[in-house]
Amino acid sequence: MTSSLDYRNIDYRGFIFVVHESSGLLLLHCTRKKKKGPHFQLPGGHIDDFEFEAAAKASGGGNARTQLLEAAKAGAARELWEETGVDMRNQLERLQPAALKSSSAQKELSCEIK
Repeated sequence: MTSSLDYRNIDYRGFIFVVHESSGLLLLHCTRKKKKGPHFQLPGGHIDDFEFEAAAKASGGGNARTQLLEAAKAGAARELWEETGVDMRNQLERLQPAALKSSSAQKELSCEIK
């Protein structure tokens, strides 16, 4: 089953907020990106094709938003594992989407496309 999302032409990315009860938010110190210089970032990155295809299969090819959320969870969990060794890939039900809100309008923010 194929996804109803145009994932081959759009670079979807998923990021994950890992919050420890006593240590706080997990940020990665990134030093390999020459254009940005040393900085801190959330674990995450590109959602791979196989994650969209698995989400489409699991949803029966239905709702595109559901497919995107499931693919993003899988991609973010995979990236977390690759970047930190923390393995949440078999616990996707623990991952909850974070709706981004603007402080003034209280509407969801649109996706930032670079």
